[in-house]
This record gives sequence, structure tokens and C-alpha cells, in this order.
Amino acid sequence: MPNPSSPKEPRQARHGVRVLAASLWGAGCVAAIAAAFWFQDLRYALPTPPPAGHRDVPIGAEVGLAAPVARLHVLVVEDQDVNLRVVTRMLGKLGHTCDVARDGAQALALLAAGTYAVVLMDCHMPVLSGDEATVRWRERAEGRARTPIVALTANALVSDRERSLAAGMDGWLTKPLTLAALEAALQRHAAPERSAA
Repeated sequence: MPNPSSPKEPRQARHGVRVLAASLWGAGCVAAIAAAFWFQDLRYALPTPPPAGHRDVPIGAEVGLAAPVARLHVLVVEDQDVNLRVVTRMLGKLGHTCDVARDGAQALALLAAGTYAVVLMDCHMPVLSGDEATVRWRERAEGRARTPIVALTANALVSDRERSLAAGMDGWLTKPLTLAALEAALQRHAAPERSAA
């Protein structure tokens, strides 16, 4: 027995009626009969009204994804031009603003003069490395609200990670950096009370 709930049924019936109409009455009446069946088909394409009590859920909430972070002001400490462009463009794509330092000494000066939601700190730089800059900043900023510092490095060795964490860094990102990894790190480490104005 044909299943009246199947979307294929009206299309099959429509084809049969067209053939029958063309053979009995000519092609002139086929369009009118097909139109009637088209309206019957249309009910399968229309969206079903939501049930009573339906509530829209933000995308990602049903699988427990973290909500997007607020607009942040970030300090990027990186001496390589290509890496610097990549990081700053990614931050812009995520809707954040940033200041830039080219070595650890510049980073310390900017940290002393401003407030940042998070610092993305390259580990290997001239003048003052990221690890040493972090150690000095933690000493200077003792008693103040902690500024999260996340390491940026091409080294994925456990020993390098442990050294950076021992210096006072809060997280670790390896290069080449991906947008998803950067966004996840900001969600995990950034201080929300230090969002950009």
C-alpha cells in the first residue's frame, strides 16, 4: 500500500496524471493538472512550525562549546615579522585589538604602562627572552592582579614547556599557530575584566 506520508508519492502520482491527461485530453490540460499537484508537493518543502514551548539555542551551546570571549586588548611579543603578522591578523579576525613588542625589554615597558587581558609571548627573542621577561614581570608585579602570559614557540618539547611554566607563564601555544588554537587559548586564559573598551 502506498505510504501517504512519503514525499515521493505525490511526484510519482503527478507523473502518472501528466501521461494520462496527455493521452486523453491533449497537452493543453497537463499544465493545470500539474499545478494542482505542485501545490500538494509544496507542503513537503514548507518548514514545520516549531512545537509549543520551543526555545532557540545559540549555535554551539547544545554541544557545550565555550561562549565567545569579549573584545580583548592583547600584548603580542614577537621578533619575527612573519609570525607577528600572522598573530595580529588572527587577533583582528577574532575582533580583538593588540599592542606589539619586539623583545622582552619592550614587553616589560608596555606592561608597566598599560593593562592587557593576556600577553602572547615568544620564548626566543633578542635582548631579553620571553622566559626571562616573564620572570622579571612576575617579580615586579607581585601583589597586583595577575596578567596571563601565554608562550608562543616553535618548540614542542616537554622540557621547554616546563621551563616556560616555571618562569611564570600560564599557557603554551606552538607555531605554526592556528586560529582555533588561538581562540581556545584566549577563552582559557584571558582576564575578562580587562576587555578592550
